[in-house]
Amino acid sequence: MSEASDKRKNISVLIVDDEPDLRDIYAYKLEIEGYTVSTADGGHEVIEMLKNKEIHIDLVLTDLMMPKGNGIELAEYSLSTNIPILIASAYIDSFKGKIPEGAMILRKPFNLDELTVCIQKAIKEKNEA
Repeated sequence: MSEASDKRKNISVLIVDDEPDLRDIYAYKLEIEGYTVSTADGGHEVIEMLKNKEIHIDLVLTDLMMPKGNGIELAEYSLSTNIPILIASAYIDSFKGKIPEGAMILRKPFNLDELTVCIQKAIKEKNEA
């Protein structure tokens, strides 16, 4: 394992998406990159877990449109607790003006290398803040 992968082992990424196949693909890629990964299928569940301090998360990757709590609510809560959030969606234009300032955006479809670059950038920005 490389030194960069060793450092990423201490970085916890939570993937929130209602599509299990996408969650699994993202998780697999990030685990290969050395991140510690957790997954969930909706924003409401994650907000409660974060409020109750059930999990430690360094970054949230979320979809926007999910039946169990949308990504906007999750982004607002995440940013209010100083957890960087990366919103991945094909429907970004439909939510213009509603996405909280400070949320990073990744338009679907994207390749997995773009995903890791965005996560690295978000973690770097958090560490420099």
